[in-house]
Amino acid sequence: MSLIRLSSCKVDTFVKQLPSVVASKRQERDNLFMELFSLEWRVRSAIYGRDGWTSDMETVILELREGGHEFCQAWRIKVLAASRVHGEMCQLEDDLAKSIAHITAQIEICEDVAATLDNAERRGELPADVPSSGELRAQAESYRATLACARRYAKWLPSTRTKSLVPLCLVDVLRI
Repeated sequence: MSLIRLSSCKVDTFVKQLPSVVASKRQERDNLFMELFSLEWRVRSAIYGRDGWTSDMETVILELREGGHEFCQAWRIKVLAASRVHGEMCQLEDDLAKSIAHITAQIEICEDVAATLDNAERRGELPADVPSSGELRAQAESYRATLACARRYAKWLPSTRTKSLVPLCLVDVLRI
């Protein structure tokens, strides 16, 4: 029983902390994206004059990657930061999927062991130092609550694989 609890403690903590971590990462990502949009606009305006948005994207990206302007250097720093945050968001998505699989497996283990304990109890072969099947079923119910929460978060977690609100300059960089 303690082994089951110990192995799931980290997963439970991860699931409980996920909303605040995701909110923080989402805010950081959105701030970086807005800064990148602003820097793109500056480069477009510098290359093409007043109407920056009519400029050719390839030329803008080339200038951003290789240009010596101060805002080009800032852009490159922001792209690295956005790539890092994006990677962290992808990792959260992967970790949540692994957590759901782990919790599901723990529920199955609890149910299987509880059934075995029920059989041993009926035969009078249950040692005194073994938890009761009721305790294991209660633990399984606790895991079910965590699992329901994790599945809700999986639906709520912003997909890192979508192109919406990603500056065009990052679509290739982030491989979206």
